[in-house]
Amino acid sequence: MTQTRFLLFLLLLPTLVWAQDGLTLEQAIEQSIRRHPQLQAAEARTRSARAQARQAIGYRLPSVDVSETFIRTNNPAEAFAFQMNQERFSMAEFGNPANDPNNPDLLNTYMTRAEATLPLFTGGMLHGRTLQARNMARAAQYDEHRVREVVAFETATSWLNLSKAREFRDLMTRTLATAQAHEQHADDYFKQGMLAPNDILRAQVFVAEMREYKTRADEQEQLAQAALNFHVGQPQDTPIDLAELSTSWRHPRCFDGCAFGRCGLASRPACRAR
Repeated sequence: MTQTRFLLFLLLLPTLVWAQDGLTLEQAIEQSIRRHPQLQAAEARTRSARAQARQAIGYRLPSVDVSETFIRTNNPAEAFAFQMNQERFSMAEFGNPANDPNNPDLLNTYMTRAEATLPLFTGGMLHGRTLQARNMARAAQYDEHRVREVVAFETATSWLNLSKAREFRDLMTRTLATAQAHEQHADDYFKQGMLAPNDILRAQVFVAEMREYKTRADEQEQLAQAALNFHVGQPQDTPIDLAELSTSWRHPRCFDGCAFGRCGLASRPACRAR
């Protein structure tokens, strides 16, 4: 029993650590790449294209076809032809008055056929199809890489959007609390005759505006959380605790737009797939 509990604790340890530390950006991207249906569909297309490429190579190999045919007939013409082909025709039986050629007995015929083919010259057709299949497999692989990059980018965007939405929600919560406190102070001053009614009205309008902004912030946070849940493959109403974003990155010393453009055109999978 003790060993079973220990093994169960080891299995639940990653989940407990995630629940305590929060979902990091790297973990979100990893889960999205592992579960996203678009990436799974792209991987399936890549496997299909590779199988078609192997099938195209197989057309260069010799092939053997074997067929077996059984015919049972009493048609006079067909029965006569099958007997001739089988070398079973007899003039004695044909001239026998007891045998009616127009009403023959049922004749059973078995035909076995074996055929071997080997493409020797096809005018470059097989070579062209093989190259086409290989290029399609390579394009499918590049497209899979592109989908993986898009999924990672959209997941990172959703993670950052959720983080910003929660920061904005917290900001509006504090702003609303401050506005309500100012409204209470204004009401106290009004009761003491130190403020005019329009000042109270102005404070109430400001609180109403901040309450509206707070409602919008809550809605944006829920939408951002639903988007991140969609990308990581969880129910959209699942609560997510985010870890703090690491800022250990460095600015580049220089930026050459033309060089970056050439590098992007040469290395992006979307461009190489075409």
